[in-house]
Amino acid sequence: MIMSKLKSKDLSIFAQEEKIRSLIVDQANRRNGIGRWLLGHAIGVAESKGGRQLLLRSQLSKAFFFKFDFYEEETNLKYDLIRD
Repeated sequence: MIMSKLKSKDLSIFAQEEKIRSLIVDQANRRNGIGRWLLGHAIGVAESKGGRQLLLRSQLSKAFFFKFDFYEEETNLKYDLIRD
């Protein structure tokens, strides 16, 4: 059984900025597209709520998020939902 979830408490809204609190896939189930799917879902939820940017405060797995156009700003990773 694969246990991966994106709970509503893991994605929260602050004005136009969405924040991912956690996105974790069990190590035994990694490299199967689950993280990609969860991140895609989080992006879709943020867009549907009118968000302009995703913020991730964790510095873990930066390489994973860089593959999806996240970038570093100060101590955070960010993703622009609405591009200029």
